[in-house]
Amino acid sequence: MRWVRERREQGRKARPAAAVTRPPRGVELCLSIGPSGVGLALAAPVALGPLSVRELEVALPGMSFPLDVSGGVHRFRHRRGELRKLTLVGDLGVIATATAPALRELIGAGVPDVRLAAADGRVRVTVSPAPASREHPDRVLVFEVACRIEDDAVELVATDARGASLPAPAQRLAGEALARALGKPFGRAGSTFTLRGVAARVAATLLPEAGARAPRPSTMGAAALAFEGLQFTLSIRPGRGFVGDEAGFRAAEGARLAEPSDARVARGELDLGRTALLEALATAPRHTGLLRRLIELDALGDGRADAALATLRELDETASPHLGDLPARLLAGRGRQEAARARAVRDAEREPDATLRAALRVQAAELAPGTLSSLSHLDEATCDAPDRAYVRRARLACALAAGMPREAEADAAFLEAMIRGAAAKCATLVDVGAAFAAHGHPREAAALFEGALRFVPDEPTALAGLGSALAKTGDAARAATLLARAARVAPSPREEAKAGLALARLLEVSLRDLSAAAARAAAIPSDTPEAGLGRLVEARCRAALGDAAGASLALGAFRDHIEAIAGDELLPAVMEAIRLEADVLRSPVAALRTLELGLSLLPSSPELLAERRALVRESAPPDAYDDDSCRPKPTALGAHSANAEVDSAPATRASFESAPDDHALDARVEVLIDRLRADPTQDAVVDELVELLTMLGRSLELLALLSARLDDAPEGRRPALLTHQRAVLARLEREAHDAGRQEEASLFAMSRDALD
Repeated sequence: MRWVRERREQGRKARPAAAVTRPPRGVELCLSIGPSGVGLALAAPVALGPLSVRELEVALPGMSFPLDVSGGVHRFRHRRGELRKLTLVGDLGVIATATAPALRELIGAGVPDVRLAAADGRVRVTVSPAPASREHPDRVLVFEVACRIEDDAVELVATDARGASLPAPAQRLAGEALARALGKPFGRAGSTFTLRGVAARVAATLLPEAGARAPRPSTMGAAALAFEGLQFTLSIRPGRGFVGDEAGFRAAEGARLAEPSDARVARGELDLGRTALLEALATAPRHTGLLRRLIELDALGDGRADAALATLRELDETASPHLGDLPARLLAGRGRQEAARARAVRDAEREPDATLRAALRVQAAELAPGTLSSLSHLDEATCDAPDRAYVRRARLACALAAGMPREAEADAAFLEAMIRGAAAKCATLVDVGAAFAAHGHPREAAALFEGALRFVPDEPTALAGLGSALAKTGDAARAATLLARAARVAPSPREEAKAGLALARLLEVSLRDLSAAAARAAAIPSDTPEAGLGRLVEARCRAALGDAAGASLALGAFRDHIEAIAGDELLPAVMEAIRLEADVLRSPVAALRTLELGLSLLPSSPELLAERRALVRESAPPDAYDDDSCRPKPTALGAHSANAEVDSAPATRASFESAPDDHALDARVEVLIDRLRADPTQDAVVDELVELLTMLGRSLELLALLSARLDDAPEGRRPALLTHQRAVLARLEREAHDAGRQEEASLFAMSRDALD
């Protein structure tokens, strides 16, 4: 054991080079005198790592009464005896605390919270992030450790591993956890760890520290293991024996069958581990331990979710093992949300570990169809794990979404109570305050931000949050003071930009100081994500002040920073900028430029598409819809294109009676598309649309139109449509080739050849 080795090294450092005349402090021996003779024993229990050696007795053979024992231990400690008794006592809570540092980053959350509990002769191990952790707070690993003692060999088996949100197979993490906790003295074979000669190792560590000789080798295999609450006692006597139950033997057999797979998975060779599992299942069909390992590997593999579900169904037919969040995750991944929620609820009710049970209920809440149903699951989760901060945060968010601020306030109070440290409390209250503010509860948010400032008085985010909340409650003067202070004490340009943007909006809306608002907005650093929104505020203020040129320049800067705007704020900002340019500044060209930028970021936005249609109509001449000024000369599609060469250039504007600009042509295209949607059989509309799209160079749209018409066109029109389609494909092939996109050019060439 690791603690034996550490103790031995400490004792070696404590002994001088000369013979020890006095035992080191902490290990004291006494004479043990009885009918069988004289021996040496511990005078008091000795700590050995997280364990306590309560009894250690060595018999000194060959010594019979009468005997002079006046010299005490000093007279007999040079004799080499035979080990007769060893009793180890341990506390699972102490062992868990001592083991936690060795499991650092096992599940990716620093030093984890480790909990041990005795259950049915086994020890259940729970590894999870610290209760208040923000790093992967929903991860949890649970496994059982089965103990078997045969003769002088102690065998520990990691079995029934499961978890939630784990980054690797649970069985692999369980083996790694046990390997780190036990250290090098234990030999490892897959998920089985073996240590031989426990009693001899302990005696050889402690007796030399007391100045006595290590005992002679002997068989110490008559063992007894007993649990009482979190305490356990291991007694070892001379002879041979066996400690274990049926479940422990089954666990050992399962680990033996899975040893080749576990060894490969431990090295990161998941595919080879899966192959080894299939080979083991050929000899031990439907073995529960093998099937659960196979489900884990398939669930983590690419494209093997269906295989994992099939194995899960097979396993459910023969057993009901605890599998953590795997079944629900697999079902949810296939789109079966309600089945996944039902499975998460069922698995939570059967799970004996409270921390994992809470994680499963949180999973069920995420899959629930409504907020009230989610809140019910989260209520149960908080009962299972009341010390888990992430469960409280989830319940708080759900209560706010359900319109229950009083319930959310109770969760906020619990969060504040369970977090330790001024900085951590401040950060928690800031997050909670932001959640209240986002759901329209500024007064409650202000109280939470004030609570955060009690712990860290000049915290910039708390100052800015309090200022924004007070602005919504009508206390504009105090809000402006707080926001200015937040910008002044901000530790980074990003924090300064956030506070500056909030202050600029407050100056504009509440204090009506447009000049100061424009100045604050213009001062936002251009290398921050808030720069785009700041330039929009500046443009709005300048336009209201009559500075059209300054507003136009600010909107130009807004377009330069549009890509940095957050997703939920992007669409409103783009729409506002478009309306400002089109309605206030009377610059439809600039509005269209902003619109196209917005569509490049939000190509499927119905609001932007509708705005584009409206802008095109507004910018087109009045006769674009009333007469034939932008209509091509009436020529039948077949007559116009029957003799067209495949590589002919696009039609020119000379075919039009007038020369409207591109906006008018685009407007006409939109009108024709609307007509064609209303009645797809209008051949005249198709002919005109083909001409316009060809002139505008919109080849991909033209190709889509022709492909769609070919499916329904009568036999008389198909040759003309095919000729046009060949020409379009040839043009696209040439453009792709000129741009260096050879694969794309090859695809267009293949499509053109398929028409011949």
